Amino acid sequence: MQLINYLRSLIFYIVLVISLIIISLTFPACIFIDKKFRQKIILSWVSFFRFWIKICCGVKIKFEGNLEQINSTEKKIYFSNHQGFIETLVLYEKFIPAATVLKDVLLHWPIIGWALRLLSSIPINRGKGSDAIKKIFSQGPELLEQGFSIVYYPEGTRRKPGDLGIYKKTGAQLAFKTNSKIIPIVNNAGECWYGGDFLINPGEVIFFLGEAIDPSEDSREITEKVRNWSKEKYDELFGV
Repeated sequence: MQLINYLRSLIFYIVLVISLIIISLTFPACIFIDKKFRQKIILSWVSFFRFWIKICCGVKIKFEGNLEQINSTEKKIYFSNHQGFIETLVLYEKFIPAATVLKDVLLHWPIIGWALRLLSSIPINRGKGSDAIKKIFSQGPELLEQGFSIVYYPEGTRRKPGDLGIYKKTGAQLAFKTNSKIIPIVNNAGECWYGGDFLINPGEVIFFLGEAIDPSEDSREITEKVRNWSKEKYDELFGV
């Protein structure tokens, strides 16, 4: 079984790289296109990613919970636990137009980095704490005012499935500053493909959206509320 998963994973990566090269041919033209429409073009590749990981590796991806919030015109910041690559791609596409807070080193990756530079992302250096926070507070409000939602990973780095990290309060502070709703999300994407692993295991990845949470001046309390909900819902859904 392990050998089969290895071969399926290898085939998956080969085809994925080819598909990335193909979509990158649109990047020069995207420079001159409206930022929101640009996202639809570039992130159409994620539709292929979802199709291909299901066909090749047996990974089914679905969304549950309060999905009607996605189409709300209110300003929104999505708080999701972070386990690997699947959620970083799928959530970006699901919430178009969206911006995501990510590590600036990703901008140096071939093709992926070029795409991120065109996708209104918020790249930060987590090693420079105060500078990173300033960048989020500088670019975040502007993007929210332009109609983008923000995808924020409060743990700051990926964690193993079942190991929910400490949630940082920066996202809650931004929500209060911009009067944005907080939409908590839990997922088990790492059970199929944990970030950094070569093997991709078949299974079902669920993204569950919770009820919107109003921002508050007490960012520590709101952050704790989001994390408590995330921990309870994760344990309930995924049997930890």
